[in-house]
Amino acid sequence: MPLLRRADMLVSNRKQGGSGEKALLHRTLPIDSPQTSTGWEARLACVILTIGTPRFTHHLHHAIGSLLPTSHVTIVEFSPALTPSIFLISSMRDEERAAQSAREYFDEFYKYDPNYSAIGEIAQTKAMSIVHPDCNDFSKFYRNRFFSDQKISDKLTIINENNGSIISSNIYKDQDNGMFTAAEIDNITMLAPIISAAVSRHCQALSLARIDLDMIIYAMAAKQAISFTARENDVCRGILRGQSSEAIGLSLGIATSSVITHRKNLYRKLNIVSQAELFSQAFDAVVIPS
Repeated sequence: MPLLRRADMLVSNRKQGGSGEKALLHRTLPIDSPQTSTGWEARLACVILTIGTPRFTHHLHHAIGSLLPTSHVTIVEFSPALTPSIFLISSMRDEERAAQSAREYFDEFYKYDPNYSAIGEIAQTKAMSIVHPDCNDFSKFYRNRFFSDQKISDKLTIINENNGSIISSNIYKDQDNGMFTAAEIDNITMLAPIISAAVSRHCQALSLARIDLDMIIYAMAAKQAISFTARENDVCRGILRGQSSEAIGLSLGIATSSVITHRKNLYRKLNIVSQAELFSQAFDAVVIPS
């Protein structure tokens, strides 16, 4: 599979003073352009470049999609207590419907995921595992809600341990593309160490960013002698990351309308009316006067 569909090349072969120069080969590789980057290697470069950013899951989805047809990719990080702490999703289908299902999974239904027992086992053994569950073994409710209703036909999961947490990277096929073939499972199995390493670094980056943002939010509140609720802290953290209300709701497992309510309360306490003012106060809270 070629690295790029197109590369601009310049070759120079000159002689000076009787001695020949080696040919100079210059390639311009637009690795962050999906229109020109079609191979796994190029898309993997995009994945690495976007670790710790909101575009990571999108690029991971496209990288995997260059190898096999896939409708959804989700990443769930479970805390040592085996409860979800991070939920990321990229969908090629109905994003609103996928987000709603993700919230339901995050809130409660992760306990009914057939992979949940494997997640507990990985927590003990710390070994990476590739899980391809038989959908017929799912409970009728779980199969209908998270597969049939979403027109999902099959699921392949990479599970790995990461500094005490467990990360589940899930790849889904829709009914138009059937089940995973043996060759597709072999391909994902071969690349699983790369995928899990990138996902682990991304989750670590998100955790570090959360610590930094918590310090900023604390400084903002202390400067005005006010306090925020836990949910207001969560929403403020999402806004400072540049997330939309929908994305914040998905990551927290709450409705978008609830995010908007918490944001209004947050702004009222800070006596502001816009996101720009929030960023300004965040900047002022961490700038040391000269």
